[in-house]
Amino acid sequence: MASHLACEQWVPFPIERVFAFFSNPENLPRIMPAPSGTKLTGLNRLPPPGVSSDQAAGFVSTIVTSFRVFPFLPMRAQWVARVTQFESNQYFAEVQD
Repeated sequence: MASHLACEQWVPFPIERVFAFFSNPENLPRIMPAPSGTKLTGLNRLPPPGVSSDQAAGFVSTIVTSFRVFPFLPMRAQWVARVTQFESNQYFAEVQD
C-alpha cells in the first residue's frame, strides 16, 4: 500500500538553517518521541551535489533507525528510509520500509 505524506510548517528561522537541520539524518533521534528510544543504526550518506554541508543526506542515501514500538517493551523495530529526491533548501523525499 503506497501512501504520500506532505507537511508544511512555518518556523522563525532562515530556510537554510531549518533545511540543514532536517536533511541531516543524525538529527532524526532528536525529533522522534523520547519514549521510542530511536537510534540511528545505519547510514549510507551521499551528500547532494552542490551542497556545502557534508551533513545532508542526498539522493540515494539510506538511513536505518531502530525504535521501540511499545516503549514499555524491550523489543525494537527497524525502519529504513531511502532518499529518492533532493532539492537543496526546497524539499527532500524518501521511501520508507
